[in-house]
Amino acid sequence: MKVLKALNNNIILAIDENGKEVVLFGTGIGFKKKKDDVIVDQVIQKKFVIEKEDRLSQILSTISSQAIDITEDIIKLADEKLDKKVNDIAIISLSDHIRYAIERVERGIEVKNPLQWEIPHLYPKEYEVGVLALKLVREKYDITLFDAEASFITMHIINAQFENTDMDYTMRLTETISKIINIVNYHYHISINELGMNYSRFVTHLRYFVIRQKEKIHSDEVLNHELYDTISTKHEKSFACAQKIAEYLSEIYNWRVSETEIIYLVLHIERLIQESQ
Repeated sequence: MKVLKALNNNIILAIDENGKEVVLFGTGIGFKKKKDDVIVDQVIQKKFVIEKEDRLSQILSTISSQAIDITEDIIKLADEKLDKKVNDIAIISLSDHIRYAIERVERGIEVKNPLQWEIPHLYPKEYEVGVLALKLVREKYDITLFDAEASFITMHIINAQFENTDMDYTMRLTETISKIINIVNYHYHISINELGMNYSRFVTHLRYFVIRQKEKIHSDEVLNHELYDTISTKHEKSFACAQKIAEYLSEIYNWRVSETEIIYLVLHIERLIQESQ
């Protein structure tokens, strides 16, 4: 493989033996490398192929090494603080965001996140990483990013955990989850304990639940009707709440929530409410 551009000491943009552009990761792989230098397989730790129609190539041609370095530090921080490892390829989209964030600071342009309120409540651990990232950038690089960047960085981290490069998709996913949480709040007229373990589990369940609805992924699991009847009777209020959620999703998105999904929602809501009370 031959170097097209060294992004920093550990990441390079290269071209492989088939003429495809690739992103190569490896400790020291980009150190003092110049265009057309040959890269041996032994130093490559990870490789991502860039398809011709992919805008990654365009992004990589304009990202500064400083933005890459900052992003590597943020991803390391996320890996240390979170239970789930961040996908390495997120370094590209987040670096692109960091590049523009620095430019906005230099020009005095502050951009607000439309989900600024929802993000800390839905993703408290990831948001904590976003806040710590701003502190890290300020202390290590003497760059003070706007406070709203914490929530944008959070969304990139969430996006990377689901290996989804479409940020709009993740924003819509977050908005839908927030609406569902609001339904639970209004149904019970209770202040949900957002620091509890069951809240975190519920939000995680909702992420995958909403993705399944969006992607029309249906479970092959056979419903136990006796169990369904038992749960709907024993947890009548949580069952009514789950039905409200299903009705909302049907009305807004025309999604059909299966009885199996409703049962899982009931069980999560029940644990969540017990913890909050």
